[in-house]
This record gives sequence, structure tokens and C-alpha cells, in this order.
Amino acid sequence: MESDVGSFGLKRIEGLGMHNIRLRARYLNADLQLDSEPGRGTTLTLRVPLEAPAATPAA
Repeated sequence: MESDVGSFGLKRIEGLGMHNIRLRARYLNADLQLDSEPGRGTTLTLRVPLEAPAATPAA
């Protein structure tokens, strides 16, 4: 997955760190927002609902 690295001013393939954060956010039914601007820095916001979705039994 290609992503804009924002304040670093280049494009690169998304690393495992962001990939894992996105997976965990999806598992928690959370809203993930990444805001990055040159000279301003980067803010990662994760909003998790108070009640998690019902767990799905393992197959």
C-alpha cells in the first residue's frame, strides 16, 4: 500500500507499523485519522467506541 509520508515530503510503501495500527483500529471498529503537514508535524488520532463489536468465534 502506497502512502504519502506527509511531513517527510516523500512517498513510500507503508511500513508494518502503520499497517498494524490500521488492522487494530479496524478490529476495534475505531476511527483512525492521520494528519501530516510539512513544518507542522504529524498527528495520529484514534477514536475507539465505548463498546466493542461482539467477538467472532475463531474458525
